[in-house]
Amino acid sequence: MEDIMTPSQALGPAPAMGPQGDAQSAEESRARWGSHPVNIRFTVPLFIRSYYVTILIGPERRSKERRAIERRNHPLFTLGNSIVYLVAGAGWVVYIALIYKLISLGI
Repeated sequence: MEDIMTPSQALGPAPAMGPQGDAQSAEESRARWGSHPVNIRFTVPLFIRSYYVTILIGPERRSKERRAIERRNHPLFTLGNSIVYLVAGAGWVVYIALIYKLISLGI
């Protein structure tokens, strides 16, 4: 048996019926769940491996219980996250310094 996850397994079981009790509203519910106002996805090739980056921003729809579970399972302050915070912060400092220098030169 292979350990390959199909898209339907990754997203979890789809509801058989939607809130109004028909299959079409179930599809609409799935579409709403997957839509975000900001949905940025890209791959960063580093050395011999590639890493994916996903940024999703939208209204919070998770329950308080689910957020608490996810916060315990995926804390914000880990070594990897801290490195990303430092690199991103350094990038912003360089960007702002560059803008300041261009403005001071009158460009």
